[in-house]
Amino acid sequence: MTDRLKNTIVCSLLLARKYIIILLAVELLTAAALYIIRERFYFVAGTDMLPLLLTMLSGMSFFERHNAFCTANAVSRRNRVISAGVISAVICLLVSAVSVIVMCTSTHLWISFAELIRTVAYTRMISGGNIPADIIELFFFAEALFFLGYFLGGLRRYAGSALVMILLVIFAAVMAGSIFLESIMNFTPAMVLLYIPVFIQRSVFTAVLFNIILAAAFFALSIKLSETTVEKRRGG
Repeated sequence: MTDRLKNTIVCSLLLARKYIIILLAVELLTAAALYIIRERFYFVAGTDMLPLLLTMLSGMSFFERHNAFCTANAVSRRNRVISAGVISAVICLLVSAVSVIVMCTSTHLWISFAELIRTVAYTRMISGGNIPADIIELFFFAEALFFLGYFLGGLRRYAGSALVMILLVIFAAVMAGSIFLESIMNFTPAMVLLYIPVFIQRSVFTAVLFNIILAAAFFALSIKLSETTVEKRRGG
């Protein structure tokens, strides 16, 4: 590892320290809440939803800082990819490992948000809390969310916040509308948009592979948007 890469990783960690602290605080608060109510609930599900949401939001916010740092210091694409990968791994490991540890020490039976999605997509018996499988699946699910946020941060910088908000509103409208339509008809827009993702959710292995592909695609697109934006400014 070169000194320049080491410095890039260290600086990237410093840029991300706020998100790491916030996520850790949320995990500790969740653990405290589950500990208080653990005698009342034998089963918990989706308690990692807030950390996962914060993971996506941290990806959006981190893009601004990381992109500005990489542009100002002429960081190579290779070093940028590695440093962003390290940051995402730290954040996603914090979310996945700590969330699963919190759940398994606070209740007898749990289901992570990633497994909850698979269970809803393709009805099956829940695992009942498989620690290694849950950590692995949740880690790569968080990676996909982090780089989705990273991509949205790049899109916001390239095309403005209005476009990002419009896309999010459209996505939310399709999902909400599909939930409403599902009660009165057997065919909804979400079924078309999500047919392949739902099909892939049949096993942990295919779900993890799908999340890896999504994370890589979102990351590649965000870097491309960043480079296009820099080229436009230089041309102007």
